[in-house]
Amino acid sequence: MKVILLSHGTLAQGMAEACRMILGDTSRLLTLSLEEEAGVAAFEDELRQLLQEIEGPYMILCDLYFGTPFNMAARLAQEDLLNGRCRILTGVNLAMLLEVMTGLEEEDMTDLDKLARAAMAACREGFHDYIIKEIVDNYDEDECL
Repeated sequence: MKVILLSHGTLAQGMAEACRMILGDTSRLLTLSLEEEAGVAAFEDELRQLLQEIEGPYMILCDLYFGTPFNMAARLAQEDLLNGRCRILTGVNLAMLLEVMTGLEEEDMTDLDKLARAAMAACREGFHDYIIKEIVDNYDEDECL
């Protein structure tokens, strides 16, 4: 199974680099970015070629729901989405990407639906609002005005 990471700008390459730093081997991870200089048509051509070269199931991770990379992926992978060969997840963050990549190595995570559920859970669980208690206890709203 392959994972395709799509983004605006160089976000996909940066996330892939961080993933390699943490996990090592990321040979199943492919990246494609919508670059301002290259334009939408070039991105579409590259994505079409990439999808044609993939054998077996694959997952696409996009930065934004209804952003151009997502819209192109949804249109170009429509047949694969309908027959269950592909899943597209949006709102990718590093926790989601790491979950997908480590999930590929587990025997029971070759199922796209299971992998998608695990990835979405990792994404949600990665959000925290961290406030140091001492700061909160000493916080005086009037001083901040």
